[in-house]
Amino acid sequence: MGFRSGWTNFGDPGCFAYTTFVVSSIPMPRLSESEYRRALDVLHEAGEVKGAIPFPDPVLHALRRLVPCDVVAYHEQIGSTDVVVWVGERAAR
Repeated sequence: MGFRSGWTNFGDPGCFAYTTFVVSSIPMPRLSESEYRRALDVLHEAGEVKGAIPFPDPVLHALRRLVPCDVVAYHEQIGSTDVVVWVGERAAR
């Protein structure tokens, strides 16, 4: 597996972002029908977003069903404003 990092503009000359790409030659396992359904649920919820926050609770809940975990979070910093949205509960220790 290799890592590539660099600046990209995603095809938009006014947009520049630093990103890391992971390149792997390891075959990916096939998704089951239920896994495909959960992935499509995430896309459906994301397509329903009407507000300014791109990952509101319904999208994060769908992600949490797709990838079982304790917490799913979204964080964005626009200027000096932080936007943090999260769902779930921290596991008992």
